[in-house]
Amino acid sequence: MIAELSAFEFEHVCFEPIRLTGVEGRQRTFHFLLRHLGDRMSLDAFERADGERAGYQFQIVDAIEADPLDVMSRLVKRIRRALAMCYLVDEEWGTFIKGMDVSGRIGCDFNTSPSLPTIVIDGRDISWHDFGRMVTSFEGWQFKLSFKDPSKE
Repeated sequence: MIAELSAFEFEHVCFEPIRLTGVEGRQRTFHFLLRHLGDRMSLDAFERADGERAGYQFQIVDAIEADPLDVMSRLVKRIRRALAMCYLVDEEWGTFIKGMDVSGRIGCDFNTSPSLPTIVIDGRDISWHDFGRMVTSFEGWQFKLSFKDPSKE
């Protein structure tokens, strides 16, 4: 509807899902959604689980005049860089943060009352409780927490 009302001729491209392998050896399937936002376009890449978005999610927002194939190419490069990183390690006694840095995305567990955040790290859904357990190994340390727009790298 926005594209029909816009003076700019927007070509909607349907991208086929792609499969990429992460550093841990797991193959992941990414689906794409291209959206017209008036004066901008958005291309989202996401995994699915049980029919819902889950795991890794990426987004690029660009000018409406941008070439969707160029935006797709940049988004796939971003996905590949993320899949090459691994912040968690599984040990016999649990999952832990591998080094001194961790990066991920905040989600929400609507099945808890009140709703609690979840953390998606390495494409894995981590409960707020489990993330708290992971950071207790850094008890006494200082940390910096920063939030970034999902369309920015």
